[in-house]
Amino acid sequence: LLALTRLANPLSVPLLAVALKKEEETLREELLTGLQKAPLSFVEGLQEVILPLLQDENVKVRVESVKVLARMQQSSLSLISSLADANPQVRREAAIGLGNFGAPTATEALMNVLNDSDREVRMAAVKSLGALRDSTAVPALAQCFEWADDEEREVVCKAIAAVPQQELFCLIDEL
Repeated sequence: LLALTRLANPLSVPLLAVALKKEEETLREELLTGLQKAPLSFVEGLQEVILPLLQDENVKVRVESVKVLARMQQSSLSLISSLADANPQVRREAAIGLGNFGAPTATEALMNVLNDSDREVRMAAVKSLGALRDSTAVPALAQCFEWADDEEREVVCKAIAAVPQQELFCLIDEL
């Protein structure tokens, strides 16, 4: 079955869909890992099967599902929902995924994660906000200096520096 993810033949989508619904956790994990490398057009055919896996009991299945969905811009709402997952690995991967594309709702959702209890989740959110280059995130990023250590401050500075200068100047004028 794993070879089917490498071949990326559209005729194998129904077979993979059935396999992803099986209760064998290792199989689902391996298939999802393989789908991360498959062509996006092939993976999109499995989106409806992957979405329910975000609620799977197995953390690895949820993490791998987020990684696969992070390649698809139309899955941003599912990734935003995953920012509230109980597991920090899932939240971190969702934050990383949201930085991959500029969905309008991603900035606000990522700003809400800047106070996450897990350092890796917070840093992933900071980096993704930097990737989105949205000036509306700058005040929230600036507040990170209150809790950030030196290494984290460097990441926050890079995220703020990624915002186009013209937008920063406009933001400073508003203050």
